[in-house]
Formats: sequence, structure tokens, C-alpha cells
Amino acid sequence: TPTGYLVAGTNITVREGVTLQGELAQNTPDPYVPSRRTHGTTLLLTGGAGSTSGAVFNLRSNCKIIGLNFYHPNQTDTNPPIQYPPVLKLVGSVSNQVTIKNVCFINAYIAIDASGAHQDLYIENMYGQPLFRGIIIDNNSSVDRLVNVNIGAYWNRGDFATKAADSTKAAYF
Repeated sequence: TPTGYLVAGTNITVREGVTLQGELAQNTPDPYVPSRRTHGTTLLLTGGAGSTSGAVFNLRSNCKIIGLNFYHPNQTDTNPPIQYPPVLKLVGSVSNQVTIKNVCFINAYIAIDASGAHQDLYIENMYGQPLFRGIIIDNNSSVDRLVNVNIGAYWNRGDFATKAADSTKAAYF
């Protein structure tokens, strides 16, 4: 996945053994350094507004999500915020060994839904400002590992909305 902005809808399946990798693989975002908050590959999530049903990305066994920013450009800074489906959701009869690494959920309503049957979920270097739920974990039959998960003010610190709105080179995913 190239550096820049890509538009993603909903219900995109990441099949078994597939890696979706952006340009944040070695550079995790830092909420206090504006130039790093929008560094790399940013997926503009435009579908599913008003509902928490489904997901943007449905993750199957042995898949990896690495080095991506996730941003809802139409989200509002209101109370309550607009509901959106989870950005990442483990699906299948049992999702095994899913890896999520070096990601930033800038203003996700629900970042990760791992409430279905799964084992060996690995999350490392997750950053973001989920507006309702960060990570939902349930029904795991083995050990899930969460390393360096940082939830803080990433979205309404200023430059995300302006920078994403100025992007005229967004491709469609």
C-alpha cells in the first residue's frame, strides 16, 4: 500500500495469510509530533456511517495489518459522535493468529472488534483516539497479546481534518 491517502468502504475481507501493509512499518505515529501523525499510509474510511454493524475490514486467520493510519473524514467533533462499524473485526468460525502492528486509529468509533471466537491475537504499537470503544476482546481460547497500546488525543489536536481535506490524490481501495 503506497504512502498517501486511500479511500476504503466497508466489508472488505482480508483473507487467510494475507498482509495489508502500509508505510508505517518502522515509524509508529506520535500524537505530539503533527508531521508524524499523518506520515505514511492513511485509509480514509467513508462507509457505514450511522451504524455499528459489519466492519471496514473483516480479518480471517493468519492475516496481518501493518503500518496503517485509519481515519473517518466525515466524523464530527460532537457529542455523541457519528457511529461507524469497527475498523478491524476478526471473523470466521475461529480467527487464529491475527497480527495488528504499527497502526493508528485516528478517530475510529470502534477500533478493533475481537469478540468472536479466536486465539493468539497479537496487537503491537497501536495508537489512537477511539470515540466509543478501543478494543473489544472476548471468546479467546488462547493467549492474546497486547504490547504498547496507547489511547490518547490524536484526532482533535488540529491538523488531521485539514490535512485529509486538502488531499486531492486519494485513491479508492
